Amino acid sequence: MRKVCVLAVCGMQRKEFSNLVGKWSLGRRMCGEFELDGDIVTVYKTRFGERAFIGDGKVSDGVLLLKLSAFDALQKEAAFAAVEEAENTKATIVYTADEKSGELFAAGTKELKGEVSIADMDRGKRVIGLKKGAFEACRQVTKITLPAGLKEIGERAFFGCSSLKKIAISSGPRRIPAYAFFGCSALEELTLPDGIEEIGSHAFEFCRSLGKIFLPASVRRIESGAFWGCERLEKVEVADLAAWCAIQFDGEDAAPFIHGAELCLGGKTLRYAEIPQGVLKIDAYAFAGSKLEAVCIPQSIRCIEPTAFEGCTSLTRVVYGGMAAEWFAVEKARRALEMCTVFCTDGKIEKGGTLKRK
Repeated sequence: MRKVCVLAVCGMQRKEFSNLVGKWSLGRRMCGEFELDGDIVTVYKTRFGERAFIGDGKVSDGVLLLKLSAFDALQKEAAFAAVEEAENTKATIVYTADEKSGELFAAGTKELKGEVSIADMDRGKRVIGLKKGAFEACRQVTKITLPAGLKEIGERAFFGCSSLKKIAISSGPRRIPAYAFFGCSALEELTLPDGIEEIGSHAFEFCRSLGKIFLPASVRRIESGAFWGCERLEKVEVADLAAWCAIQFDGEDAAPFIHGAELCLGGKTLRYAEIPQGVLKIDAYAFAGSKLEAVCIPQSIRCIEPTAFEGCTSLTRVVYGGMAAEWFAVEKARRALEMCTVFCTDGKIEKGGTLKRK
């Protein structure tokens, strides 16, 4: 049950107000409470001149405000200031309507605690996104459940949520924006839903407790610093190796294996990765820093970027599905895997490029 407040203005008839937000009883007191759709609403009574204000209700910054009419800008500013001083309005989730669509964006206040669930509907309207910095510095929140169908997550949405251990993200958003989970030092595990295409810069930077993350096949780009400072990231689960080879990484610090994480597929840890037939290119930093010991490269490959396996200190063996002459024709392959012995169908290529035929 949430607590919000509404500004009631002297001079407004009780009948008009009742039709606007529900049944209530204020009497001569300066404030009172009533229940509206399961929420406890606190009513604050004030006066600005001799005018009576009427209008529609909306939520802003934890406060259920009236969209007032027949007043000037100075009076409006004073009315909003009075609301900001109201009590019991801080620990809540705020739903703000989009001006065009009427659909809602959610945000939280810094006093939120414990487990938080964001409704998929509020007052009959769908929640489609999180505002920029929506839960920034909510340091006492331990778990957040996001609604299904969420289309947008704003930048810095969970920046500095240092107690956040779990977050449930349903399908919907296409991008994890810049600094979205920066400094969420208690976050232990995360599954990103299918449909996520981009992970923004510094999105998970300094998530120091993050031990495992699942990245769907829909991911196309990971920007710089996305996993920098995630020293405890031990397992990176991918959905599809062919799709993984085509991800665009914006530099070494965008690679999730940078701190020595293990590659996982289908719930199993891989020390030997078999790249599927049909893959034409392994992009830059695709497996950089991983603990792979061996990799199988298909005959279909045409290019391996020099940094694709950078920092893979345990990788010593490559099994190639074609002949040695074909391997030598693969663009940049010798630079990318110069530390490995390459086993071809007609022989092996030792470190340094010496071919020994069968």
